[in-house]
Amino acid sequence: MSAAALSPQDGAQRPQLWVVPDLPARVESAPKAGVEATVRHIRTAPSVIEMERARLRHPSVRARRQTDAMHGTAKKILVQCIAYCFALFLVVALGAGVGMVLQPGTYSGQAVQHSVDTGDTLWGLAASIGAERPILDVIEDIKALNGLEGDGLVAGQQIILPVE
Repeated sequence: MSAAALSPQDGAQRPQLWVVPDLPARVESAPKAGVEATVRHIRTAPSVIEMERARLRHPSVRARRQTDAMHGTAKKILVQCIAYCFALFLVVALGAGVGMVLQPGTYSGQAVQHSVDTGDTLWGLAASIGAERPILDVIEDIKALNGLEGDGLVAGQQIILPVE
């Protein structure tokens, strides 16, 4: 291993340090004669405007603008979907309300009591009444008058039948 001897060169000296006095706490500067001092917003300075234009031309800013535009489109689609769902809900609710209003009420006319025989069915009993209404409506009236859930009848069961 070799070692090179390093020695300071002759004539090469470090620059001398100078002591700098402290500045006064407040520096007052007088404006030039005849010139009024004006205050401008920093964003109106030409250098700042040019820097902002350069920043807006940067590819990442353009990509972010496109992403923001896509988010705007997604928001618009979401709002439209919610509006369509709400409109669909209103139409269904209105249809259900109209259906309930137009639904015929329970039979309120004269009725007779009948004892069910073996082999009797709701369809047969409704047909035997001879009503001018559709048989399905008569069957629904028989079910409503007697609190029947299903279509089954038991022999010996007492049920109420509409007269008309």
